[in-house]
Amino acid sequence: MILDVTFDSTTACTKSIPADTIQKLKALNTPFPSARVFYRVRLDTLKKHSKYFTQLLGSDVFGEGRYIADRFTEIAAAKKRPSDIEADELPRIQIVDEDDATRTLGREVVFRDMLRIVHGAEHQTFPITLNYITILVTMADRYDCMLLIQRYVQGSLARFKYPITVDKKDAKSEELLRQKILVFYYTDRTQQLAAATKELIMRGSSRWVAVENKPEFTTAWWDLPGGLEGILPCP
Repeated sequence: MILDVTFDSTTACTKSIPADTIQKLKALNTPFPSARVFYRVRLDTLKKHSKYFTQLLGSDVFGEGRYIADRFTEIAAAKKRPSDIEADELPRIQIVDEDDATRTLGREVVFRDMLRIVHGAEHQTFPITLNYITILVTMADRYDCMLLIQRYVQGSLARFKYPITVDKKDAKSEELLRQKILVFYYTDRTQQLAAATKELIMRGSSRWVAVENKPEFTTAWWDLPGGLEGILPCP
């Protein structure tokens, strides 16, 4: 089947892949593009590894699931195999991926890599950055395929060198620290998570003293999951 994904991007994006794209767009005073990408995927693989796609495509609860079932019935009646036919004959499902959780332009390459990992292939994006891994686990959480992504980060990306943030008090280092906490939380790295959360407690956070929430505080790493920040005492 075909996933027709629109990656909704706005001027609220503060990061980009590659890293200099935001600066170029701002210099040109150009609206941020919302990419639309088509991915050819195996339905059975998506349903096996993602509860999100199981619910959306695997039953008649949603219109997408009914459409998928009807289209595959037609393909079977025509004695065709989905793996052999052209893309325009396959069922196509539209999805919108919003930028609220990551504020990152160009995340379609991370979505592609997530799908590749789910299908048993390797990632294609290089070089790997902390922002990339953070978006990867954030997407895995949204599309409910965390188990495979967790294993991949623990294995194929285990040699990634996380940036040092200790004794750095600027806003950029806090953001990096928060991204590390998010990744360690989702990939079950308990020792690294304990060290990173302790570091956040000792240094304090600009969010804890902010009078009101700023737009950047809406990203996943500024709103840590699992009650992590709710149980962190202010220093």
